[in-house]
Amino acid sequence: MPWDRRSESQTAKRWRQEREIKRERDEQQRFEREKFNSIDQYLLSGVEQNNSQSHNPNCHFKHNNPTSQNHDCPFKDNNPTSQNHDCTFKDNNPTSQNHDCPFKDNNPASQNHDCPFKDNNPASQNHDCPFKDNNPTSQNHDCPFKDNNPTSQNHDCPFKDNNPTPQNHDCPFKHDHPTS
Repeated sequence: MPWDRRSESQTAKRWRQEREIKRERDEQQRFEREKFNSIDQYLLSGVEQNNSQSHNPNCHFKHNNPTSQNHDCPFKDNNPTSQNHDCTFKDNNPTSQNHDCPFKDNNPASQNHDCPFKDNNPASQNHDCPFKDNNPTSQNHDCPFKDNNPTSQNHDCPFKDNNPTPQNHDCPFKHDHPTS
């Protein structure tokens, strides 16, 4: 709090700043995990993205029920307390918080996934997936979501059609098109 900071020592100030930096870094890592899990699940699901009736412009997932707009983030709408969604990420009980999907192990709070994009060690950072080249330890991706510069935010992904204007969407995969 600001009134505490006037009298805090240099050590306390450094610790506070380190905590703030760590919090921001953790938030960014969580966002990255959600983004890449979303990409992976999209490619695994084989869901067609061109059904305009089921298109929710704020997300890149489709429900089994095209009229349903509720999903859990990234499968939920803006109301995080909403439990209703009819999609492949839920088990047979739609009110359950447990996901029956390849990206979660039995502990939904776990960071480890047991999925086809992980090698046999679920804690490993190495992917054996279509986004990796033949060397699974390589950091270079050969995938539709990145251009030749792997640090670039630009990508050519299945969530955009050739004309970026009508299919423009607000998602982590958005392009910086001049007409967007």
